[in-house]
Amino acid sequence: MSTQHIEEANIVTRKLPNGLTVIVKQDRTSPIVAVNVWFGVGSVHEGEEMNGLAHFQEHMVFKGTEKYGVGDIARIVKSAGGNLNAGTSYSYTMYYVVLPSREFKTALDVQADAMMHSTFDPTEFQKERLVVIDEARMYDDRPESFTFYRTMELGFEKHTYRRPIAGYQHIVEKITRDQLVEFYRNYYRPSNAVLVVVGDVDIDEAFLRIAEAYGGWSNGRVVVNEPPVEPPQKALRYQAYEGPMDHAYLGAGFHVPSLLHEDYPALQTLAELASSGKSSRFYRRVREEKRLVTSAGADLLAEKWPGFFLLAASMPPAKWESACGALLQEIERFKQDLVSETELDKARRQVERAMYRELETMEGQASNIGYYQLLGDFRLADRHRDAIQRVTPDEIVEVARRYFHPANLSLVAYVPKSFGLESLTHERVAGVVEGALSATGGVTAMPEAPAS
Repeated sequence: MSTQHIEEANIVTRKLPNGLTVIVKQDRTSPIVAVNVWFGVGSVHEGEEMNGLAHFQEHMVFKGTEKYGVGDIARIVKSAGGNLNAGTSYSYTMYYVVLPSREFKTALDVQADAMMHSTFDPTEFQKERLVVIDEARMYDDRPESFTFYRTMELGFEKHTYRRPIAGYQHIVEKITRDQLVEFYRNYYRPSNAVLVVVGDVDIDEAFLRIAEAYGGWSNGRVVVNEPPVEPPQKALRYQAYEGPMDHAYLGAGFHVPSLLHEDYPALQTLAELASSGKSSRFYRRVREEKRLVTSAGADLLAEKWPGFFLLAASMPPAKWESACGALLQEIERFKQDLVSETELDKARRQVERAMYRELETMEGQASNIGYYQLLGDFRLADRHRDAIQRVTPDEIVEVARRYFHPANLSLVAYVPKSFGLESLTHERVAGVVEGALSATGGVTAMPEAPAS
């Protein structure tokens, strides 16, 4: 194991000879330990014919190995008083085990075996395909997620953000076990992974046990299928859908730079100002005062690559047009008026509270460390929190003017079939957008993130 390591607030980082990055944080506040393995592969790395494969594989990895039969790993962890789970996102796949710290070796043994020797049992493969298909179908059956995925498809023409993480049903139905095994053998290598341990452990002993469990993991060349660069958007995009529901839904996205870009903290703070809590602008002005929406939110989806500043709202069908205009008018106000220090300070505190809530559990800490380490350095989390505290009213205006203009907007309407789409034409909706949102500022190309 490399002797070079980083020590910071009971955190030690080392790299095994096989290329595995290992981060251990000692936390003696409770007799619990979280063991997370993060891989630098998610849905954006899938080929067109394999959409949903990373998520499908995540469902299979804990199912059985050469050493442990189907169901054994889950049973062993449960009998040790713990739990295990996994998750797939656009840029990563993550597996975790959380259990009493006295069972630390158990967690390492079963997890390491799954990361190195998963067998993808053919019978379980067929069973799990049905589960994964049901999940993909479920997202399309929910109006909120249907609207979200149609917004992503509309806004991203090239980048693989445009495809759902769970995959399209017609593609998942065709994925073969051989494809799953090939994907696993390519991406599930130590040089493409980060192992994070947080909890009631002795750091030196933890590294010894980790070396025993993971030292035999053979490395190999990882061929990464990088997502294509998204070309600049040059005009408003709009698409309308109808479905079997009573309510109407709105999805909107403005292209913004990556999480690593200097504008990200101001954009995150702006999202908080727009939609977090009952004092937010969307809640007070669009929901309570104007009574146009039943819900409205703003969020950022941007990781290593430029992403989206997203708006999502629901409303009675007859109010879709008015709600769209009102929400965009609130966005426009950020371009024209300085936010008060009182309002900004409240937003800063809300962002900070949300960040620190994640750190209240061992699993939350491990997830925070693993996510940012995949971005380049786990200490980015602290730098990001510090940057949020330094956001100024002028910076809010600057980012609003830079990104929130009609030509950078992709907009989706999803309304009941009984309402019809006749009134929501592209020309009419474009008029609503241009009436609410000025073309002040704007960028012709998305700025690149600085090297991490």
